[in-house]
Amino acid sequence: MKFNEKLKLVRKVGGYTQAEMADLLKIKMRSVQRFEQGEQEPRYETIKKLCNTHHEYAYWLMTNEIDPPNHINPYIKKRDKNSE
Repeated sequence: MKFNEKLKLVRKVGGYTQAEMADLLKIKMRSVQRFEQGEQEPRYETIKKLCNTHHEYAYWLMTNEIDPPNHINPYIKKRDKNSE
């Protein structure tokens, strides 16, 4: 999965609009749109903010793996949410 797809998934699973995600990351909403569309790559500082605010996804965002156990893939979280 590409980073832009992961970003969109993390945002949606978190229940954020693009505007809310932009506020959280202290960037413009247009930047979030460009990131999600794959038109632009986020800067290191933006990725760092994303990992700090969504630490449970940090490892998955950077590696596409879901270890260690306290870091999860949003698909798992979403599936668990729906099964309750």
